[in-house]
Amino acid sequence: MVANIAYNGDQDSTKAAWDLHAILEGGLDLDFSTLILGFDSDGCRDTPCPIKTGETKKFTYRLTIPDSTPTDIKADVKARLIGDYGDLFCGSVNKEIKR
Repeated sequence: MVANIAYNGDQDSTKAAWDLHAILEGGLDLDFSTLILGFDSDGCRDTPCPIKTGETKKFTYRLTIPDSTPTDIKADVKARLIGDYGDLFCGSVNKEIKR
């Protein structure tokens, strides 16, 4: 999965960290950062840091879903990029994992 996103900085931030969750049907919330081997939460690898208020930034995020992931699952996948003072970006998509 590849996501290309542009956003406007709403804070001065020296760092950025990823938070990635999947909310399954029935409400079960899975923290992908603990389930995906090698998950890198350092957002500065995907968007240039530091971030300045009003600055337009772009990031590209690549995520490989492991073969061990159960299939035929519908979930809302929520991604947050968190700066020094809260969310820099927050978005979600509804996806179905199939092979």
